[in-house]
Amino acid sequence: MKWLYRLHLWVALSLGAVFVLLGLTGSLLVYQSTLDRWLNPELLQAEAPAEKRVTAADALETVEARTTDEEVVSFLSLPGAHPAVYRFYIGTPERSFDRLVTVDPASGELMGVRPVGKGLMRFVHVLHFRLHLGRSGQTLIGFTGLILLFSMISGGVLWWRRRGYRLRQVPLHHGFGVYAGLPLGVVVITGILLALPQYTRPAVEWFSPLSGLDLDHQSQVDETSKDIGLEQALRLAREDMPGGEIRSVGLPREPEGIYRLTLREATPSGWLAGSGRVVLDRYSGEVLAQQHWSEQSGGDRFMSALRGIHGGSAFGAWGQAVVALLGLVPLLLYVTGLRLWLRRRTRQQQTP
Repeated sequence: MKWLYRLHLWVALSLGAVFVLLGLTGSLLVYQSTLDRWLNPELLQAEAPAEKRVTAADALETVEARTTDEEVVSFLSLPGAHPAVYRFYIGTPERSFDRLVTVDPASGELMGVRPVGKGLMRFVHVLHFRLHLGRSGQTLIGFTGLILLFSMISGGVLWWRRRGYRLRQVPLHHGFGVYAGLPLGVVVITGILLALPQYTRPAVEWFSPLSGLDLDHQSQVDETSKDIGLEQALRLAREDMPGGEIRSVGLPREPEGIYRLTLREATPSGWLAGSGRVVLDRYSGEVLAQQHWSEQSGGDRFMSALRGIHGGSAFGAWGQAVVALLGLVPLLLYVTGLRLWLRRRTRQQQTP
């Protein structure tokens, strides 16, 4: 198996630093939202949980008062249970996600503005997912993940051939690889699937249809048309999915625009829970399209669950902690493997 050892070694020496980079940035991204709030409290952290929130419509009015005639408010992310804030995204109809504007849910006051794509955690996110190389960088990350998966499998084969099932008194490099190999493999595989959707989606459709949600609907406009308003849209979505928690709202950007709402459904609960979506006519309030989590195909659920599994959030706080620790494993494998290689090389040079 010398050829496999040499190939495993060559991959580690040539791409090991990239594997380490992906692991460390992945560990940080597990807590991306939390870290972003800590780094930017004046923008993203309300002082205390709002016992009585200002309505989303009032917050929207505050933001719209600060926009120019050429700008539109395109998206709203609602606060969760923690002392979070209303997040609005504004821009032009062509570039709708240009700036992030936040509003305090207790006072209703505008907190700050940040260009989308700026900030340390956003930098880390793009580095992890695309290496700051655009879509080609995302594809490169996907194939790098395949090479990492090969490196893990080849390392496991080499360990198996040499030691069998025995895990006592093994070098740290082998121990880290064996004990962390399976859960790390799940993280790597889900990362590959996320990075290569052009291959993932057709493959999934072989087993289960991917329906998605048609967002090409348009609102019917006439001379008497009057927008139902954000609060009415929120009420109608809650009626359509009782017990659901509204997470975000895509706002109409043109006269024919629609309301697109995403809700965390009440059932099922736990790691099986998922999001439902509702599309509303902005004038009549008619439900133009809906997709309950319970009605989605297996393929839709699989694609929706990938990100939660990759980052550990699908399994709660403990899952996130495990994934964050797994992000350190490539660094440990790189350091311990490099030490083993240097020690072996030294012995070979000393052998007459």
